[in-house]
Amino acid sequence: MTEASNTEFTTEELLSQAKGNATAFVLTTIAYLKERDLDVDDFVTYFGRQFAPGWDELRTQPVAAVAQSVARNAVSVGCALGSLSGEEARAEVLITGWPDAQEISNVLGLEPYDRDAM
Repeated sequence: MTEASNTEFTTEELLSQAKGNATAFVLTTIAYLKERDLDVDDFVTYFGRQFAPGWDELRTQPVAAVAQSVARNAVSVGCALGSLSGEEARAEVLITGWPDAQEISNVLGLEPYDRDAM
């Protein structure tokens, strides 16, 4: 067996790969549900309920910090962040989509609106 000459990966390479993998996993889940005539919105609601208790610790944080957590979660799976603003009592996160998702969606036979549920 020959050793690979380039076995070190940069953080940027790993982050890019992880975003692509996360996007593919989510979109493949949506395609699986649709293929079996299962409700995607029910899955998204279930998913949210499972992870909502983990967000309890954020109740004591400033709203802007919570918005940053939401934005970080979205961007970490490949979403594009349109804007993030906030102060102590109010914050807003605008996610503008999954720009790298079109090719994967095409392979899976998904329409652009199919991924809107997430």
